[in-house]
Amino acid sequence: MMGATLRWVAAVSVVAVLLVSAACGGEGAGKKQSLPEGAGAVVREEDLPKDLSAYQRAILGDGILTAAEYQRAALDVVRCHKEAGASIVGYPAHPGEPGLKEPWWSPRGQYMYVPVYNENDAAAEEKTNACEDEYFRYIGPIWANYIAPTPREMQEARDIVGRCLRDIGIDVPEHPATQDLGPLLAARRQEPEVARCARLGADHIGMMFFAG
Repeated sequence: MMGATLRWVAAVSVVAVLLVSAACGGEGAGKKQSLPEGAGAVVREEDLPKDLSAYQRAILGDGILTAAEYQRAALDVVRCHKEAGASIVGYPAHPGEPGLKEPWWSPRGQYMYVPVYNENDAAAEEKTNACEDEYFRYIGPIWANYIAPTPREMQEARDIVGRCLRDIGIDVPEHPATQDLGPLLAARRQEPEVARCARLGADHIGMMFFAG
């Protein structure tokens, strides 16, 4: 995607990956998963900002953000970006991998999209902010928090990563804590075998990144 300005706009809970590859070498979106069942994320009126757009207030004002409402908002913000002149691509499935050619739904029910505006478009940042402010600025993070892995899921992922690391000769506890894995993964993630172990953890919790 040479000559294009790439902005990351989807809110990702648990960890924020600030740099993603702009190469769009991947095909499709992998497995498309169903959106989570249940009532949805609880939203308190007092937590909503005064400058919330009428679109988002109409969705959040009843105190619940449902899966169907999140899906509608995600598709509407993407439509807005397209109408403003952006191309829409997908996040890499894992850090360091090529980006995907199309947006995709994560296993936890999050829409992984990146609007790409031409670098010569002086209004690119203004257009990006306008679409996000209208449709997704608050809905995205609220949903990301709602679908975040539970403490039990996170410990299961740490156990999986720990077992994988021990198999390749790295000494970690049988039930590692965040402090056992976080610094190690941060320092050695560029090693292919360590990166493979980290991907196992990410896949278990249905996220694109596992930091420990």
